[in-house]
Amino acid sequence: SYMGVTGLLALTAAPALLYTADAFAWERFVAPSPQVFAALTANALFGCTLANYFYNSALLLLSPLVANICLSLSIPLSALIDEFVLGQHRFSAAWMVGASTVAAAV
Repeated sequence: SYMGVTGLLALTAAPALLYTADAFAWERFVAPSPQVFAALTANALFGCTLANYFYNSALLLLSPLVANICLSLSIPLSALIDEFVLGQHRFSAAWMVGASTVAAAV
């Protein structure tokens, strides 16, 4: 399946890229602490794997156009909910104009 090929590509390409970056001193590799490793694992499972699974399921169930429109609207809508409903953040007027432009373009 598509998800399996994506995961296989990541498992084979990532170590080679990380080793190359470390060998040429572009990026120094330091092993993460157990707490950081647990947080990275949780993020990989919930933040990446589930998000990719749901997106790929939406692509199969809907047309790619509808799935990408919904994905494009997710950031402006979540920011609006965050500011006006939850009241946790304040966004500048320029950011709101940009988000409105993205929403109007979709």
